Amino acid sequence: KEFMAALEIDPKYAEAENNLGTLYSLKGRKSEAVALFQKAADDDPKYARAHINWGLVLAGEKQYEEAENQFRQAIAISSNSTEAYTALGMAEGKQGRHQEAIEIFRKVLELQPNSADGHLNLGIALADSYDLQGAKEQFSDAVRLDPKSALAHYNRGRILYDTGRRDQALAEAQAAYHLSPDDTSI
Repeated sequence: KEFMAALEIDPKYAEAENNLGTLYSLKGRKSEAVALFQKAADDDPKYARAHINWGLVLAGEKQYEEAENQFRQAIAISSNSTEAYTALGMAEGKQGRHQEAIEIFRKVLELQPNSADGHLNLGIALADSYDLQGAKEQFSDAVRLDPKSALAHYNRGRILYDTGRRDQALAEAQAAYHLSPDDTSI
């Protein structure tokens, strides 16, 4: 109601359009969300957030090339947006372009060297390209930066298992379980 009221006062209020689009997206009203993100981007050409959210909805619908275009537009507007780079890297990975994803996640770490999530994402991209040693290093950095990250422990454990270090892998799996016992994805 508040966002709609704001848009009644100013029909070109990009932040309200974006926020309303986000709510619509969460409610599964994807086409309405995309229309609002597009309108926000048109109404404020320097509003990178609208492009990121637009791309996230497209990526959620497996429209990765279109999502990639939105993420690249967000980066053109805000060249230091780690969120836009992260989303772009994930879209590249989903399209099987692992080397591109690796380069993008390295850029994220240039911008935020102490980002546990950045190291985790780079590790996943490296593992997808079969660089297990590089992946282990990134997962280890992620664990060092965020010892309470169940995903970091889980992924480090996967790599340790794949490289024959079963006892260490078990310890990482147990750490992941203890940190997030209800998460069935790990």
